[in-house]
Amino acid sequence: MKRENIDELVKVEYHQGASCPLRDMHFSFFQIVYVISGKGFLNINNNMASYSKGSLILLTPNDQHHLEILESTDLLLVKFSERYVKNYP
Repeated sequence: MKRENIDELVKVEYHQGASCPLRDMHFSFFQIVYVISGKGFLNINNNMASYSKGSLILLTPNDQHHLEILESTDLLLVKFSERYVKNYP
């Protein structure tokens, strides 16, 4: 499984498509995922939950997760390091 790290304290990304940008990845940081549009299912640590427009998802480091996209999905990803959380005033 590929591992992704971030060098910045906070990083914002936009993803659009019909395939999961999170599949087969292991992350060392927190992520807030905002669903701008689309629908499907989130599998997180072998638990399934639906998502749709307006959903807000918090992923923690080392969560095993992926999206099963039913309808093309636009995502806003806010990634932040554990260092950011520990140093927050």
